[in-house]
Parts: sequence; C-alpha cells; structure tokens
Amino acid sequence: MKKLIKKILPFLMAVALIFTIAAVDKVNAKDYNCTNPKLQQLINEWDGVYWTGSFRSATTCKGFADMMFNELYGNGGVGAYNSGAYSYYVPSPRAAVEIARLSSAGYSDFYNIMHKAVSGDYIQWATAYSQHSSIFLSCDENGFYVFDSNYVEPYLCTVHYITYEYITDVTYGVSLYRSTSSSAYKKATAKKAAAKKKAKVIPFEFTEKSVELSYMETYEASLTGGKKVVSWTSSDDHVAVVSNTGMIEGVSGGTAVITAINSEGKSTQMTVKVKDTSVKRVIGALLDGFQSIDMSEFID
Repeated sequence: MKKLIKKILPFLMAVALIFTIAAVDKVNAKDYNCTNPKLQQLINEWDGVYWTGSFRSATTCKGFADMMFNELYGNGGVGAYNSGAYSYYVPSPRAAVEIARLSSAGYSDFYNIMHKAVSGDYIQWATAYSQHSSIFLSCDENGFYVFDSNYVEPYLCTVHYITYEYITDVTYGVSLYRSTSSSAYKKATAKKAAAKKKAKVIPFEFTEKSVELSYMETYEASLTGGKKVVSWTSSDDHVAVVSNTGMIEGVSGGTAVITAINSEGKSTQMTVKVKDTSVKRVIGALLDGFQSIDMSEFID
C-alpha cells in the first residue's frame, strides 16, 4: 500500500497543480480592463510562469513588480522600501510619484485609492507580518485586479482579483505609485498646466485710471493684482505728490502721472488732474504765514 501511494503521489500532486493553475486561469483578459497595451503584452508573456529570479537584488513579489515596472517605463522599478513589518510605502520613489498613501486603510479607503489608479501603477501594501508589491490592472465596485508574483502561490506570476473586504481585513497600510514617464502622469501634468494657464490672472493696475483733485485734496490710490508696491512716483511734484503708501495730494493746477511698481518689477500708471486754484493757494499761504506769527510778541 505504501509503495502504491509512493507511486501515485507525484501524479496526485501534478493533478492538484493543474487544478490550481486552472482555477487561477479563470481570470482572463475579458474579466479586467487593462488600458495599457504594453502591460497586456507582459501579462500574455508572464501569466502562469513560475519566476524564481531577482531584479535589482529584489526577489519574489517585489522583484517581479519592479521588473514589470521597469519593462513598462524603463526606470528600474519603483524603488526600495524598508524591510520588516508595516513597510507599506517607498520612502524615495525612483522616477515615480506617490498618488496615495494610508497607514491604516479601511474598506472605503481601499475603494477610493484603487479608483485613483490606472493600469500600470504600482501598489505596495503591508500587514503586520509582511509586504506585497503588485502592478495594478483595473478595479470595480467590489475589488481590484493586479498582476504579480508569489501571492496566489509561491513564485507564480498571474493576474488575480482581490476584494476590498478581504484586503481590509489583512492590510495595515497601502500606497500607490505612478511612473513619471507614464502617459497617465504626462496627461495629468499637461492638464494641470493648461488649467493653470487658463486660470484668470488678475492684472497689476490702478482701480482708477484717472482722478481729478483740487489744491490740497487727497486721494488714496488702490490697485489690483495682490502684489506689494515697492515704489511710488509722480511725474511732476509741483502738480501732485504721492506718499510711500499711495496717498496722492493735489499741489497746483496741471496734470501729473503717478507710477506704482510692484515687487515683481511690474508697473502701472494713473493720471491725476489738479484744478487751477491759484487764488486759494495765495490765501492758504497767507493764512499759513499768519498762523506762524507768535502773537505774544504784540501783547504787553
């Protein structure tokens, strides 16, 4: 009996392996939505392969995910994470940006993070005991598809589906990375640049282009643009003067141009017209002179 078992054991193990692979192969291209053609080519090449090699000194899931990331974007992988428990993120990503990171991920957290991901993004998550690296494919309302190694069974490279409910139960933290050379990153960057360019720029200018003043009448100038004014000047101080806070005062009849320059070196101008009030000026000067006389000299 023992001899019989010994003879048929390899056969039984082979059958079990076939059924295991068959179960894994139920996930095929029509089950997920891979929007990255090059990634789909890699899946066609590597799905079902047992990989025991290394890439940039990394093995199993990390080595395989880095190798796929390098094949996709040529940046040598996303970078190294700290070894040990709770290592759910990469401290210094290599040619990649961190899209999301959570030290404690619940059901809705995983849902939201995976809905930010695009095919070809790199996922790193960890439990209290180990870490895992995968390449993201797509997601739906209940879970997400990844392409990785050493998850379904040791060294097996395959596509598989993970529910948010399951991953929430076993995961400590999760992070998501995107290559800076990926089309998704370039499109997002271009979109942000276009939005910034399209955004309305408030010009640096006076709110009033011209004002009319009388002798000794004042006007406090105001500007738009939000930048600090570093210089105020008048083209003719005999007509109008301006203080370093933008207070303009009429001096005598005529026209003067007030110029303001901001901290960026941009300038704007306004015209000040002062009414000819020479009679008032004489009276004012006489009054000023009279007030300056010490009347006590004439009092006995």
